[in-house]
Amino acid sequence: MIAYKGFAPDFTASFGSGKKQYHVGDVLEEDSSKTARTGMHCAEYVLDCLRWYPLGNGNRYCQVEARGSIDEDGSVQIACTKMHIVRELNTKQIASAACMYMVSFPERDWKRKGRLLDVAEDAARGQGAGAIAIARGKDPKVKGSAGSVLALLKEPKKGQFEAAKVFEVGGDILPDVWYAIKNGKVVKNE
Repeated sequence: MIAYKGFAPDFTASFGSGKKQYHVGDVLEEDSSKTARTGMHCAEYVLDCLRWYPLGNGNRYCQVEARGSIDEDGSVQIACTKMHIVRELNTKQIASAACMYMVSFPERDWKRKGRLLDVAEDAARGQGAGAIAIARGKDPKVKGSAGSVLALLKEPKKGQFEAAKVFEVGGDILPDVWYAIKNGKVVKNE
């Protein structure tokens, strides 16, 4: 199962059976998995990792493969007995993974707000370098400050996506300007 895991800046994580050191490429094993108690923890929706390891402060995020005995308790956490740390993600890749999740599971809970995070229906704002702002809806619009990662998911009918774009503020994408999707392209929202 593909999932995601957040880490402190030193690539450690504390949950379940205590603080552990991780490295990309590692395959780690535990004897048992019980959500919030034992095993290695991760989340299916990458943005759920931000509850424990918010954007900023040097926190790091990886795509992982949860294997072995997998325990899901209906919350956002997954515990597993075997985990492969596949690759580290940058902010743009986190936003892309979040968009893929929404397209794959359009009926699931997807809205999120937090430190440097705004994922909302119709309009979202990225406030600060390293922020993520994702707007989803019939005519979504998004804006952000320099260094923000922005995403638009055009959804004319619930669960039917017409276009998706993930982009960074910088170059031709100006800070604090609203952007939308028109004919599959990112345009200034006039």
